[in-house]
Amino acid sequence: MMNTRFLRRKGLVILAVLAVLFLAWSAWKYSGHAGRQSIASINVPDVNEEEPLQKYSDYDAGQIYQALIPAAARTSMLLLTMSVQPSACLLDDSDMPDAAFRDALHNFRRTNAAAWDVSSLIGGGQRITKAAHDSIFNRRDAATGKSGAGEGWNEFHRRYPRAKGILAVSTVGFDPGRTAAILYSEVSCGALCGTGSFTYFRRTPHGWDRVEAGIPNCGWIA
Repeated sequence: MMNTRFLRRKGLVILAVLAVLFLAWSAWKYSGHAGRQSIASINVPDVNEEEPLQKYSDYDAGQIYQALIPAAARTSMLLLTMSVQPSACLLDDSDMPDAAFRDALHNFRRTNAAAWDVSSLIGGGQRITKAAHDSIFNRRDAATGKSGAGEGWNEFHRRYPRAKGILAVSTVGFDPGRTAAILYSEVSCGALCGTGSFTYFRRTPHGWDRVEAGIPNCGWIA
């Protein structure tokens, strides 16, 4: 009986991780600019650790994060408390024929010019700060003298044995009427395991719904 319950819980964790990866892969699948790259960890921007980040507080952004991140994934992934910026995945105005999403893209660039503390909006679940992230992935193993992505992920799993990886999000860009929204997210699960892409939402009478068809995208997968 105990083994059955254990296997069921393990199965739910695996499904949660797959759900997060599938969401990001779904956006990448429709990309016309998809590429492959090697990653060490989440692409966290450089900030002054002595200065606290400004709190990101936006009700609609919180609703979009809730729609983006499956509840089950919050128990299997660590959520980075600092916003991230796209590096290998960029969009140009000419890629965006929809006027509302074009305006949202402009706002996305402005709001993501600086890093924000998104911890109050990403909901419950396990968290990891930038300082903790950097102490893992910018370290050198004292015993072997080795450094790099592989060593960082070995240390990550020693510190967080139940975590399957790290999920990070940007702040959300909105059009002036708040009918369209754009954000970027990354999932990192190993030295050569991860994906990142933009995700689009449009406001409906039922809330914020994901938009996939007819919207240009870019993404990466490792």
